[in-house]
Amino acid sequence: MTIATTDAGVISRVLSQFPVSPSTPDGQMAENVRSAISRGLPEVEPKKVHKHRMAIAAGGPSLADTWRDLDGVICAVNGSLSFLLDRDVKPWACGVFDPRPHMADIVEKRKDVFYFLASTCHPKLFDKLEGCQIGLWHPLGMPGIEDIAEGAKHFIGGGTTMGLRWFNIGYFMGFRDFHAHGLDSSFRGNATHAYPDHTDGQGDTIFMGYRTRLNFLQQVDDFRQTKILLRSMGDEPSIRLFGEGLLQHCEREGLC
Repeated sequence: MTIATTDAGVISRVLSQFPVSPSTPDGQMAENVRSAISRGLPEVEPKKVHKHRMAIAAGGPSLADTWRDLDGVICAVNGSLSFLLDRDVKPWACGVFDPRPHMADIVEKRKDVFYFLASTCHPKLFDKLEGCQIGLWHPLGMPGIEDIAEGAKHFIGGGTTMGLRWFNIGYFMGFRDFHAHGLDSSFRGNATHAYPDHTDGQGDTIFMGYRTRLNFLQQVDDFRQTKILLRSMGDEPSIRLFGEGLLQHCEREGLC
């Protein structure tokens, strides 16, 4: 599919016509949440506002261009943890939101990294990271999670990717200054990430000035809504995007 504009209204219309399907059935997600809660892990707690910067290292292709510019409290996403460690950059934390079991093969285990794991993550990932520093968080948006995690004190909103959820988690933890790397929402050649990924070269694509696909477009729209949400909190954070991709282009042009 080729579309000659990246207008925000066009993106919304494409997503309404071709909605992104969940990667995991609701029933499996519910089982994941129950398993996570049964482990008795500490939940992420809110912090007072402070002056530290959160540097989000999402996994888009442009991370390969900008990782040297990471500055602040570095927070990785899924496979970007290994990408950074291979370059002698040790993130403070790694966040995982993806509920599928293959995350256990992707996320590297390190005792000196703090893991922010969504309660929807698969039990295999929790098993692998046993003995590590883990903070559990409950993602709003999963149907019925408020009932399943009935005793939880906090639920954290945000978009459909961990890169975007870091903004909400960071805000919850007192950050108001964000740098984001690798939030491209587009391909570079056949590559979807700065490192090899099992989805490279797979699935239908859309050309909107950048080669992209539906779940990437969803991230663009989610970023727009995340900014609106954080702005409505009354203490608007500073957000700076690094790298080159569809999402960064839309931000520069005021489309998201």
